[in-house]
Amino acid sequence: LTPWLDAALEVDGTDASTVANWLTGELLGTCSQADVDVHESGLDGAWIGQLVALIADGTLSNKLAKQVLATGVEDRGERSPQQIASDEGLEQVSDEGELQAIVDQVIADNAGTVEAIRGGNDKAIGALVGQVMKATRGQADPRLTNELLQRAING
Repeated sequence: LTPWLDAALEVDGTDASTVANWLTGELLGTCSQADVDVHESGLDGAWIGQLVALIADGTLSNKLAKQVLATGVEDRGERSPQQIASDEGLEQVSDEGELQAIVDQVIADNAGTVEAIRGGNDKAIGALVGQVMKATRGQADPRLTNELLQRAING
């Protein structure tokens, strides 16, 4: 997989450690699960580099990137990671205004959980994050979601 690593690192927004993890962990695991030889997957280092770059720029979360990878293996690399993300509606929701509206609704719908958080139960915020993720079909940027929830609850 060394030539794949070299090709992936030529894509802007990639780093060796992340690319290596995606090649040796996710790609090989996904191919194995799909019972496809990695060399017959239709993917190459540049494809993986593009996928990692989409994670780095916030377009995809790791979870969504795994879905894109699985689809890429299934498609045998016919579409780029960006094309799959766009076609399948898998881009991460990172628009602060859009997420803020969802966060506000989740807070309004979960007053008891909000009070528990204000009362010191910091772990309860996970339930609210889960509600935001549910509302966005798992596409909300988790870091931004946590930040918006913390801001809204704690002022």
